[in-house]
Amino acid sequence: MREAPPGGALSFARHNGDEILYSVSNKVRVVDVSTKKIVMTLLGHQRSVHFATAAGCCALSQSDDVIILWKVADWSRIRSLVEPSSSIFAAELSPQGEAVALLY
Repeated sequence: MREAPPGGALSFARHNGDEILYSVSNKVRVVDVSTKKIVMTLLGHQRSVHFATAAGCCALSQSDDVIILWKVADWSRIRSLVEPSSSIFAAELSPQGEAVALLY
């Protein structure tokens, strides 16, 4: 894991064990903490990802072009907010992952 992105996103997630989410350009990598191996690469952003977080059953990644909500169980995409009409300054998941808060 020598890809150290300048200004990228970094967050913990919990699926089958502890995992780390980190962004490299327009991708989000999911890394197993115990093995230090990439278990999934999340795609769907055209621009650099600058925020990622996970809570409960969901994860969220944000770039200037899209906000994507992911299902942590299999890392599938639940929903996308593509090219929001207003600038979104922050996005956060509730502790159990059942709600998303957006600051715009």
